[in-house]
Amino acid sequence: MPKAWTGRVVGKMHTNGITYEEVAAELNVTKSYISMLLNSKREPDNARERIETAVNTIIERKAKETT
Repeated sequence: MPKAWTGRVVGKMHTNGITYEEVAAELNVTKSYISMLLNSKREPDNARERIETAVNTIIERKAKETT
């Protein structure tokens, strides 16, 4: 069963038009690894922080690009 934080992150990604590919590129990992993390198939200690930071960084970058 996926962790609660993953649902919030996926929702935030959807709302902001962020793909798994973008998060993977930001973290320099594969899309399938992001999928494993967000589906709780892998649970490294810092996954939540790394993914949330990556998503927030992408949101900030996209905001700057549109202004």
